[in-house]
Amino acid sequence: INMDKNDLVAAVDEILAPLGFKRRGNNWSVSNSAVEKKVELQRSNFGKQYYINYGFNFKTLDYDKVVMHIFRRLGFFEQAEQKRLCALLDLESQTEGIVGRKDLVQLLKVHLLPELNGINNEKEAIEYLRKQPHTNDVPIVVKEYLGLDV
Repeated sequence: INMDKNDLVAAVDEILAPLGFKRRGNNWSVSNSAVEKKVELQRSNFGKQYYINYGFNFKTLDYDKVVMHIFRRLGFFEQAEQKRLCALLDLESQTEGIVGRKDLVQLLKVHLLPELNGINNEKEAIEYLRKQPHTNDVPIVVKEYLGLDV
């Protein structure tokens, strides 16, 4: 049996629900007093491939021109890992259902959870962004808010 969209949603849910994330459609979110964490399952416009986007919004920054103040897409520089992720998120490929779902859950535990758990306030967001090779994808408004060089 191939994985279907319900398997993808269930895998993401399995990882995020214990952390208090609430799901609405293809989006999950959880908030504390400083930060809202978001995860989104996005379907490709070109087929039954999906992407896992995630990011953070700052509660005291009034800026709604973007869905996430800090936006990331789950992906890997390591080619074999990236290929595996793409295969798991491609519902047209022949990944076996339960194995595919277990693999996806494991991959999310190892790669997505540390990212989500690493930012709980503005200070941690600043430290995270300073470690990135660039911040070209972070809106200027957000960089200014965090006091980062624009």
